[in-house]
Amino acid sequence: MDLLTAIKTAKLKPNLRTLNAVLESLSLLGVSRNTKNLTLQILTEFKKIGVEPALSSWYYVLNTFCKERGPVSWVLEDILVEIENKEHKIQDLADTFFFVTAMDICRNHLHDKVLAKRVDKLLHYGSNYDLIGDSFKESIYYRHYFILLCQTEPIDTFMEEIYFKLVPHVYVPEPAVMGEILDAIEVSAAMEYIPRIWSDMIIFDHTDREKLINTVLNIMINCHPEDKPDLVEKFGFIAWDIFTRVQNQNEYRTQVVQYVCVLNIMINCHPEDKPDLVEKFGFIAWDIFTRVQNQNEYRTQVVHFTAAILGNILTLLLRNKDFEKATEIMEKLDLDHQKIVGVTRIEPLEMYLDYCIQEKAPSKAITCIRYCAESGFQEAESMAKRLHSELTLNETHLEKLSKIVGSFFIEQSLKKNESTT
Repeated sequence: MDLLTAIKTAKLKPNLRTLNAVLESLSLLGVSRNTKNLTLQILTEFKKIGVEPALSSWYYVLNTFCKERGPVSWVLEDILVEIENKEHKIQDLADTFFFVTAMDICRNHLHDKVLAKRVDKLLHYGSNYDLIGDSFKESIYYRHYFILLCQTEPIDTFMEEIYFKLVPHVYVPEPAVMGEILDAIEVSAAMEYIPRIWSDMIIFDHTDREKLINTVLNIMINCHPEDKPDLVEKFGFIAWDIFTRVQNQNEYRTQVVQYVCVLNIMINCHPEDKPDLVEKFGFIAWDIFTRVQNQNEYRTQVVHFTAAILGNILTLLLRNKDFEKATEIMEKLDLDHQKIVGVTRIEPLEMYLDYCIQEKAPSKAITCIRYCAESGFQEAESMAKRLHSELTLNETHLEKLSKIVGSFFIEQSLKKNESTT
């Protein structure tokens, strides 16, 4: 209030940005009657001087009145009286937060489908849909809208008027939303919608969700042939489809076991015993690495690299003298150290250090030594000493090594320089 008084004293004219700044500040305060009264007072005073609130202003008002732990407020109903049946233009970046916040309040704060429909009608009035925001806000908006209506509308009304009209060209339901829809179908015994829902679940890649599959099966199992004879055949196809999909996923899980077995067999082949196989095993090890690396990151049934697998791949690549690909493996071990389960054996790391020295690649060797030190290998210090003794290291290399295993190397380097002079 002091700031507003100062603005008035200086004869400055407040604008929408001034109004929004004040409303935003008030929205950050706790739940109190004084804050709400002050918010309403500010809106009234600004209207008197010709400053009309924008959607962003109403967004801040919603945040002030509809706190998560505060009392229930129906201020949204009053706001809609002011703004519905009007086309709104963007005046502030926060305008795009209004619709998603209003729908969130309809679902979680008020649980009111009538208000939700009024908000949605306003969104589709004129060019107001431009104010929905980015695709993320749009998705959250429809998530709230779908869950609220599938919980409050008759299932036939929801499917005909909402689901069929909006899915998939406007909105793709997330697994949680699909679960709510399936629950509503189950409660209403509306199993005739299951073929369409299952088809959409396949398209939306929801068929690996155990909870959703169980719900679909429960709904179908409760359909008695004498009640819905036309659905029996369709449900048979869906049940078999579920079986084959889960079966294929289970088979996919075994790939990691197969990869480990193949790597273990190859790792026990010593180069001096089977020199003709070394190159082939190197190719196979790299093929395993690329296949796992290039898996779709969004799949739920994914083979995850372990340190043991990567260590074996590293060994096989180095046996095949493929230092470039071995370096890629080493970099993955280093960069994803916190994500990868376990720690590789010291032998492939020592072998990699040998190649770094042979290739005169001290930076790559330091990466390997750092990984050893972070993994708790006592050999890290002896590996660092060996690198220092066999390659000429510059000050940057020495500084990095000293941070990893201590200041021994800088001291040794100084002594070495003194002895040469």
